[in-house]
Amino acid sequence: QREGAESGSSDSLDGTLVRSRAERLQDKCVSLVWVVAAYFLARWTNFYTTLWSSDQLNRVLLRIAFMGFGIAVAMILYLTLYLPKVKGLSDSSAWSVYCPKVIPTIGVISIVTYLIFLRALWPVWGFLAPVISGTELMAMVMATNFIPVFGLC
Repeated sequence: QREGAESGSSDSLDGTLVRSRAERLQDKCVSLVWVVAAYFLARWTNFYTTLWSSDQLNRVLLRIAFMGFGIAVAMILYLTLYLPKVKGLSDSSAWSVYCPKVIPTIGVISIVTYLIFLRALWPVWGFLAPVISGTELMAMVMATNFIPVFGLC
């Protein structure tokens, strides 16, 4: 249901869409399902123990994947915390003018990092590596729905 932008309701701020409590609750429930599924999958496969201690993993590729993940997170923090709080660029549309190559760079780094991560995990789980790592990644993304904002962003 689209409210605000088309109906002219006063609930909308600057033409943005207003979401109902039921829609927000549904998002939280979907996020919770992903997190719980990833928890049980990680327990069943010993994902984190294997990640830190298995000799079958390609450690060089795993370290490269961790570095790529760190770079992507640093760039996201640059956009979401540094620019608004330090530089005063609170509108995300200014990103395309102030730093136009950051978003495409994050996309490329993320895709390449995920592929390298899959290759590092392949010796342990084979064809299940994309399913296992994809579920863990999706749960990590969905877990951000449970982080309280407190006016930081």
